Amino acid sequence: RRFNFISATRRRDKAKAARNPIYRNLRAMPPVTQERVELIHLDREPPNMIPHHDKVRVSQKVKFPKPVTGALGFLAEIKTHAVVLKFVDVRHQKTGLVACDLSAFAWLGWNLAEGQSDVLFQPRIRKGRVDETSV
Repeated sequence: RRFNFISATRRRDKAKAARNPIYRNLRAMPPVTQERVELIHLDREPPNMIPHHDKVRVSQKVKFPKPVTGALGFLAEIKTHAVVLKFVDVRHQKTGLVACDLSAFAWLGWNLAEGQSDVLFQPRIRKGRVDETSV
């Protein structure tokens, strides 16, 4: 899903550069700061855990929540609650469940990229001029 989003962004940027020369020779400048979070491996699901879908339905009073509703509900809940994550990608699926505390993070500088069936958080990437002498 992330690859599709990045491809769509690149296509959009390329079309924009074709229309206007001011947008040519730009490159993505990723953020320079990093945050670390400790992941604690869990053998089984905690007994008092409330699944995200149920929490969004109850707290937002939405019968059929949209992806952005879940993302905003997640940001609201992590301020006061620990999070249990499950890796779903093939590369990390063997990790299983992990717990972490995300309450210290402000999530400033992150963009909410909304698709038809999902929402991605990605760091704000600024565009900078490509140095003509660099390879």
